[in-house]
Amino acid sequence: MAITSLKYNDSVGGKVDVTADASDDVGVVEVEFYKDGTLVESDTTSPYSVRFDFNAHAPDQTYRIKSIAMKRK
Repeated sequence: MAITSLKYNDSVGGKVDVTADASDDVGVVEVEFYKDGTLVESDTTSPYSVRFDFNAHAPDQTYRIKSIAMKRK
């Protein structure tokens, strides 16, 4: 599981597509995307991707972006 469209300490602004690569021996059914611990959106189709909108936030703000893969049970 890895975010593939952003790298650690990337500087971005505006609307940004965030993509994650996820695989599992049982099968991934969904990837959830979080910003500062809050669920933003999820995607159920590979390549897993959501659009983050950073326009409404203060310049030079720092965020922690995380993705979690949900596997088939």
